[in-house]
Amino acid sequence: MYSDTAKTKSKLAFMTKKLFHRRTKRLLTDSEILFQKYLDVSSLFSLLFLIMGIGMILCQSVSMKLYGMIFGLFLLGFAGIQFYFFLKRREFEVFRFSCISFFFAVVLGILYFILNPIYYILLWGFVIIVSMFEKLFHAFYLYRLHDNSFLIYFVSLFMMLILAILAFIHPFANLPILEVLGLLSILFHILNLSTLSLLQKRISEFVGCFD
Repeated sequence: MYSDTAKTKSKLAFMTKKLFHRRTKRLLTDSEILFQKYLDVSSLFSLLFLIMGIGMILCQSVSMKLYGMIFGLFLLGFAGIQFYFFLKRREFEVFRFSCISFFFAVVLGILYFILNPIYYILLWGFVIIVSMFEKLFHAFYLYRLHDNSFLIYFVSLFMMLILAILAFIHPFANLPILEVLGLLSILFHILNLSTLSLLQKRISEFVGCFD
């Protein structure tokens, strides 16, 4: 009888362990899917900003205020997406930065609506800085994975920092604001899309850092 009880307990423990393994695996898969969606949406917004930057260079007949309002709308839309992902999986550490990004994106988006266009380039410098914090977070975890792509991330971060400094000191006073802002937007989002592309190829390993 003791042997039968032991076998029953052993079988029950095995089934519990197997069920727990399946549940953990399912949750991890859900996290991967959710993070994939987050990267896809981020890439979409980055592409929209990139197209906007090209439009600012090619179509300078459009008023700066209108471009600023569109920039503000894009930032507010992106803030909404950030907050959605934070609420969807707030215990997932990678989305905790989304809450911080949400706050700054809302503030910067509103400022694009209310400030004079002469401040647009300065505001874009702050947009770059906020984005850099999230990139630094990603690079740190890629380093923990011993993935050499973190070096590419750091090179991209360094180039983003240069763009931010250029936006703050604005050494292009003789150039139209739209042209400068469009160029900075294009260069930044090329770098942003390249880092997002690197991360999309390593979703399973990256999400595994938080398991």
